[in-house]
Amino acid sequence: MPDSGPAAAEAPSGWAGYYRTTADRPPRRTVLTALAELRRPPGPVPAQAVDLGCGGGRDTAALLDAGCAVLAIDRAAEAGAALRARFPAAWQEGRLTFRRADFSSGGLDLPAACLVNAGFCLPSCPPDRFGGLWSAIAEAVVPGGFFAGHLYGPNDGWARRGDRLTIHDRGAVEALLADWEPLLFEEEETDSVTPRGEAKHWHIFHIVAGKPA
Repeated sequence: MPDSGPAAAEAPSGWAGYYRTTADRPPRRTVLTALAELRRPPGPVPAQAVDLGCGGGRDTAALLDAGCAVLAIDRAAEAGAALRARFPAAWQEGRLTFRRADFSSGGLDLPAACLVNAGFCLPSCPPDRFGGLWSAIAEAVVPGGFFAGHLYGPNDGWARRGDRLTIHDRGAVEALLADWEPLLFEEEETDSVTPRGEAKHWHIFHIVAGKPA
């Protein structure tokens, strides 16, 4: 089963139910790959990371464990409550902050970061706003930093949802990464189910890319 993150319509019993369903899932391979690269000496663990579409914190956990200060962003208020309950020490220390925002609406203001993580959330940005979102991510990542995340391909079962999702074929993904140094670029197609048990065909690009220093 892909390491998926469903759109709001696929969340069982709303977002709170989705967070309960996925609470025990480990951090995604993409964020772990990026963190492993950042930990290589002599470079330090990044001081600031951004977790877009943070949800209940499955990737936030890895970022905090690596010593990052994390700005977690999600459009669901339940995400903030889940993070406060799951990471009380980091919250109280000020190493974890939450911003409720719909990053697909445009105007996203991000701090300079050594890592921007976007686990399965970017496809939910409408096509007419995706370019601005990608530009904001690229501007936020400092030279020598990384992007980790996922995009959906044209064979994905949700690709026919009109203008609600942004879909990329392989050429389009390669164009997005033209100014980056890909560390992980894998294309996956498989049949599985969503967290609410809906059968689905997945067409996913798993991406970790570095911004040249």
